[in-house]
Amino acid sequence: MFGPAYAGAALLIRETVRRRGPGWGSVLLFGTAYGLAEEGLALQSLTSTGMYPVADWAPRVAGINTAYTVMVLPYHAVLSIALPILMVDLLFPRHRGSPYLRTRGLICSALALISTAPTRRTLPTPAVIALCAGAAVALYLGLLIPMPGATHSAYTEGHQQWLPLLAVPAAAAAATLAVRPFARLDWTNAQRAALLGGALVAHTAIGLLTYPHTTTDRVGLATLGLLEAATAVLLVRQNRAA
Repeated sequence: MFGPAYAGAALLIRETVRRRGPGWGSVLLFGTAYGLAEEGLALQSLTSTGMYPVADWAPRVAGINTAYTVMVLPYHAVLSIALPILMVDLLFPRHRGSPYLRTRGLICSALALISTAPTRRTLPTPAVIALCAGAAVALYLGLLIPMPGATHSAYTEGHQQWLPLLAVPAAAAAATLAVRPFARLDWTNAQRAALLGGALVAHTAIGLLTYPHTTTDRVGLATLGLLEAATAVLLVRQNRAA
């Protein structure tokens, strides 16, 4: 069920971007469009008051679930699309810059942003990259998804109702300014693997705090997080030695 919805979209976006020139900005742009199509048109969760309890997270504006919308669109762009593409690129580095499908295998295509040229700045170590990626994902999701002990009323009543929505763009702007000098650098595969691992482990950790209802859920997510961390460490070591 999830294959056509997620893997199919990621594959189509990757094929489109690879044919127009490599650019992660384009991947994120198409990933956001995919999120709008899935959540806005197919599931209609961006406006629904009953599908999820997300209508209670923050004030609704023009019928839109504001906090959920701010959370789920970048979620799909990064976690549903960009990181899976990055993972496969790291697993098969020889094919990273090439399309996987023939032209006739594509159903549709779109224009991609022009990739940027490298500069002379120095990237942080893989460990620092992993920590920063994990902190960014944890902060972003933690601001928008009610944590254990928090009630929905904390997001919808009194002066606190707008705090999550105001904090998210402020945090995103700060993170953008922080990473902008490094966006045009030539990243090594070890650094990409660290970025992937930090983001995935943080995403799973937030899920472990907020989602599980049974012991099976908790054990499953904890195991997944350990596997993600181990895979990232392995990829970093392999690519350092390459």
